[in-house]
Amino acid sequence: MASFTYPNPNNTHTPQTTNKMASFTYYISPHESSRVEAAVDQNFSAELHRADDTVIPARADFVWLHTPTQHDRQLREASTIVSQLSGIEVLENKANLALLEQDVAAPTLASFVVKGRAGFVAWAQQRAQDTVATVWIAKDASANGGQGLFVFSTHSWETTAAQLDPERPTVYVVQRYVERPLLWENQFKFHFRVYCVLTADRRMWCYRRAFAHVANKPFALDAPFEDTETHITNVAANVHNEELFHPYPIVDLPSERPHLWAAMGTLFASLMTVAAPFMRHQLSVDHFVLIGADFLPDADGRMWLLELNSPPCLGAYQGGDAASMAVNPMEQAIAPLVTSMMVDVINDFVLCPLENAASVGVGAEKGVASSSVVPPTAPRPMSTNFVPMGVAQEVVVTSPAELKGKNQMAFALFKWKKRRREKMAMKARAEAAAVVAAVAAAVAASE
Repeated sequence: MASFTYPNPNNTHTPQTTNKMASFTYYISPHESSRVEAAVDQNFSAELHRADDTVIPARADFVWLHTPTQHDRQLREASTIVSQLSGIEVLENKANLALLEQDVAAPTLASFVVKGRAGFVAWAQQRAQDTVATVWIAKDASANGGQGLFVFSTHSWETTAAQLDPERPTVYVVQRYVERPLLWENQFKFHFRVYCVLTADRRMWCYRRAFAHVANKPFALDAPFEDTETHITNVAANVHNEELFHPYPIVDLPSERPHLWAAMGTLFASLMTVAAPFMRHQLSVDHFVLIGADFLPDADGRMWLLELNSPPCLGAYQGGDAASMAVNPMEQAIAPLVTSMMVDVINDFVLCPLENAASVGVGAEKGVASSSVVPPTAPRPMSTNFVPMGVAQEVVVTSPAELKGKNQMAFALFKWKKRRREKMAMKARAEAAAVVAAVAAAVAASE
């Protein structure tokens, strides 16, 4: 039997396997994080070797891309395992995710999609008529890294509106703010960054160890909404203050927060059921994507999905060259978990399917490039650190010419129906408010 040694929650060890196999080829895009290649070189140099890196190769057994381009289209279509899924934009795009969440059976934060400053103002004016003020956060759907976030109350939204560019057709997601968050050390608002692998069969495999991204200042709901170090938990909004910054604490969710882990699993299972029709067609059953999922727990034990990032940032937001990063304390804090996670990604979702295909003699059919692959003496074990949420769903392997259109057309129809219903609901709300105002005016006039 093959044997494997894996890192503990606070350290990273090189996995050891007794299987001896010839190398498979891999290609990593030039703009990708060095962590991916480091994980390969330091842990799987016997199993994987780089394809010709002077040009984009015609194909490889394993391809890791940050963002697909027209230049690597042939490579993606010809290779065996690629870190891309068709239709991922329905989850990664904040506005698309907000629309999906409206149909999810599990609890989700109320979210609305508005276009431009005019759309935000129209939405806010309607909400301002509510008797009780509620707190919301407006997110620029195209922004990342803690940018484009605006916390506001429905009774004092004008300050936020003034910050929005009236000339830009920006799409915003207006999401309910969690007013009673669970607090780190009973003081600070925080969210979990959970690394996940989404496979072609729409199963979300969640890594059991997660970072806690903690705000710098103690939480108070009545703190000024402009105080990002109180209200915004993104690393990029807090890492500049090294005296207050919490250096990437790690939580083993299944053992330390089992109820939150279970709630996250319920949410993902429901979400992928809703998203499934828009990701049904794929180039291969073996493709996958890495996702950084942000969940915010509240004081009542609920786990709220904030957003999904694909691909997620694997660095410490510090910049600099390789030499300076090697001694950077923030980089040293993030490296053990991210490195461990990447080792498990490559073992579980790259080498396991490649070696299993070779062992049953389907290398030629699957396009495995290495001509001297030696089947392993036993199946390569998975790490068990990635846990599947939900059940596998049918994958329709589709030709490259038809792939994108089939998924996009299905989602375009979904969005059209959704937005039509939203416009009707907003119209009905405005008409109801007008009736109430008219009645109030008539009563006042009769007195």
